[in-house]
Amino acid sequence: MLAKIRQKYYWPGMMKDVETYVKSCYQCQRRGKPQTHNEMHGIIAEAPFERIGIDFVGPLPETEEGNRYILVMVDYFTKWPEVKATKKADAKTVGGRFIREISDEASQINPIQTTGKWTS
Repeated sequence: MLAKIRQKYYWPGMMKDVETYVKSCYQCQRRGKPQTHNEMHGIIAEAPFERIGIDFVGPLPETEEGNRYILVMVDYFTKWPEVKATKKADAKTVGGRFIREISDEASQINPIQTTGKWTS
């Protein structure tokens, strides 16, 4: 924690102040030191539309059209985003939007990797 603070701030007695704060912070005491150091691996795509990420943002306040979610689709190779407002956050919505919006642009679609759970 001290190293992160030192990157942006400095004041005399900073180390003692941070130590005192951490010792008195309930959340800091409960959390403790991280148990593992897992390495993150990037998702590699070697061509456009080889791999596409899809997720929903929401629920959000309902629009006049009845939309409550934003469907976000990103091509991992080009980083090209496509976003669409939707009424539902389900697989049927993704399938319909995906076929209409993306498949026209991609001549070959490879398996889709998702980060969430689908509900219908």
